[in-house]
Amino acid sequence: MRSRLVLAVLVSVAASWCGAVTRSDLSPAARDFLPPQTSSVKLKDGTTVQGEILPADPGETNQVVVKTTSGTIAGKQRYLKTDVLEIRQDTLESMFAKCLKSLELSPRTNLTDAAYAKAVTLFDEFLAQWPQSKEAGWISERRAAFDAEHKKLAEGMEKLDGAWMPPIKASVTRYGNLSRILLNAQKEYPGIDRPGYTQNPVARQGFDRILTERKAIARRLPSLMTERIPILLQEKDFDQAAAEMDTFLLFWVERVTRNQANAGNPVLGGEGEFAGMDFSVLMEMEKKILTAYQAARTPEELNGPAGADTNMVYIPGGYFLRGRENAAPTDADFPMRLIYLKPYWIDRCEVSNAEYKEFVNHVRSTQDYSMEHPEAPPLKDHQAQGWKSPVLSRDRQPVVGVDWFDAYAYAKWKGKRLPTEAEWERAARGADTRAYPWGAAAPSATVVNNPAGRSFLAAEMDRRDPPPPPPRFSCTHVEPRPPRVLPEETWDVDQGLPREALGTLFSSGVAEPAVSPFGLLHLAGNAAEWVQDSFDPDAYGAAKQRNPVNDVKGPGHVFRGGSYLSRDTEIETTFRGNASSPDLRQGCLSGRPVIGFRCAKDVAESR
Repeated sequence: MRSRLVLAVLVSVAASWCGAVTRSDLSPAARDFLPPQTSSVKLKDGTTVQGEILPADPGETNQVVVKTTSGTIAGKQRYLKTDVLEIRQDTLESMFAKCLKSLELSPRTNLTDAAYAKAVTLFDEFLAQWPQSKEAGWISERRAAFDAEHKKLAEGMEKLDGAWMPPIKASVTRYGNLSRILLNAQKEYPGIDRPGYTQNPVARQGFDRILTERKAIARRLPSLMTERIPILLQEKDFDQAAAEMDTFLLFWVERVTRNQANAGNPVLGGEGEFAGMDFSVLMEMEKKILTAYQAARTPEELNGPAGADTNMVYIPGGYFLRGRENAAPTDADFPMRLIYLKPYWIDRCEVSNAEYKEFVNHVRSTQDYSMEHPEAPPLKDHQAQGWKSPVLSRDRQPVVGVDWFDAYAYAKWKGKRLPTEAEWERAARGADTRAYPWGAAAPSATVVNNPAGRSFLAAEMDRRDPPPPPPRFSCTHVEPRPPRVLPEETWDVDQGLPREALGTLFSSGVAEPAVSPFGLLHLAGNAAEWVQDSFDPDAYGAAKQRNPVNDVKGPGHVFRGGSYLSRDTEIETTFRGNASSPDLRQGCLSGRPVIGFRCAKDVAESR
């Protein structure tokens, strides 16, 4: 009789040391997460069976019982221990790690709050039970990824199309996605949007469902705004508040004010989803954001660094309201938007004739054209048209009658640049929505160099220096002195008054010159001013929110501020001049030189 063979059962367990982690040591959540421990049973005939080792029934201790599963059908297999060559069992550690690998982040959408929390808890439990595990590295990395997304969700963010978005942007994006589906359906099934469509009932049902879903988003958006903005302001998250506000504002503008031609189309027109909304509510919300933002700013942010150029003024960066509050959708200064600018320097005064002559003389004497714009004419003649007029060519008057290439070249020659359109408006209106650089007072009651302002100033001069009364006893008729009329010409760049009003007449300071909130002279009237941007009538609604500038070549560049010949509306802080005609491109209006410029500089470059 052969010797009895000793069965070698090799069992790999979770740990081979005292105090090994067992299933009962895990949390209920972990035990529910893990499947039963599976084993690999290798028989002497070469067969391998995978399954869960079950306790043997009494009286069957000579058997190995394996629970196997095939699809949804489970069964028990019994093998004599004498037929078993080897049993290998997954360790609790390896099972846990294998199951954790099944937890993955979606590349396109976020998980629920509960799913993130559960995953992070499971990762933490594994790392606490097996801190020295070889799997600890990647588990820690995956845990950090889940936690980072969980925090974004807690901040109100939502992952959509693979990108994390704040709620309002996510809603607007989802609205757009649904709109594209509806448009595709209109193309594929002509007439699907019309009553009585019967060709494809299933498609029509889907079309109506998506249309209803999109309408629900539209109805939710305004209340989402009014809920979210106060929370962000309380948290002092001004960047997020401004971005969310801008997303909704531009979405509303596009759907309502610039889509009138499609009002009858249920997809493009949106069936008037926003048509009844009070636009002034959005304007007030923008103001609230700006007010809270301004209140939170520190003196260091507002005061800025000391500048080496005493002729330049520091403009603190940050948010301001660009555009006119009561502008119509067809106006070039619509809509009013919160815009962010980095800090910059800007000239306190317009460039004078004397300063500009230095540049012209340099170019003539050196033939140096290195500062020219790439699209400027070769060997550019930089003569100013204003120099042809004696009343516009004094040294301290602003240079006028120059084109945009002249202004660009001079600024670059000085180591500066032209201000962007947004920078110019920020310097002109400060932190509020003032109509003019000095405030709300009409030009006809202000010392400013335009026709209305000059008339006011002339009348004030007559009031202070009235003509002498006629003699009481005279047979000769004395004609009264006619009212003063100030000439149509520019004033000196560093004076807020014309030559006729300087001296003792205005030494009392009763009639102060009009200056901007930052102390800049002649941002309204005197010389109109070139800025960097090419003109686009839709720029205020289409430009990016942070540091906008329109560099796309257009029919003409923008000039701002109006001139000594401008109507009152043309010297408002939001007026946008379009130099598209040949005359204006040369800096003239009906042949009369009116456009000059001032320069700007980045803060980093000025140190």
